[in-house]
Amino acid sequence: MRGNRRQSQSFNRHLDRSLSGSDIPHRALISAVYALPFFKDHGWLTMVLGGWKAGVIARFQSGPPFTVTTANNTTNAFSAGPLRPDLIGDPRAGGGTIARWFNTDAFLQPANFTFGTSPRSVLRGPGYSIVDFSLLKDFKINERWKTE
Repeated sequence: MRGNRRQSQSFNRHLDRSLSGSDIPHRALISAVYALPFFKDHGWLTMVLGGWKAGVIARFQSGPPFTVTTANNTTNAFSAGPLRPDLIGDPRAGGGTIARWFNTDAFLQPANFTFGTSPRSVLRGPGYSIVDFSLLKDFKINERWKTE
């Protein structure tokens, strides 16, 4: 199953053409602030109970690409960077759990004195969503000045 060995070698850089490590194809950032309409124009009640704002900042994005590497240098050569394993299956098949979110069985330690066949940026890391909420209160000091 090791036919058509695409070797990753430091002198043959066109074999490493792939996605950039900072490639994030989907990203959304949402922010909003809403002034709550409670206790407006009620004198001292406005000063004590009014002036509240609710805010949200949310970020959603897909994960960055990454390269699977091996810790063992079996090439008997000085490596120009991290060595990659052999790709023997579909790395995206199966998995999906926190402990194993890609198919680790799709990779194999390369044979002695050979470079691995796994391409650069073969997988994409998990995306993430972050949502932050805030609750703010304005305190009026005088006609010109206020603090939050």
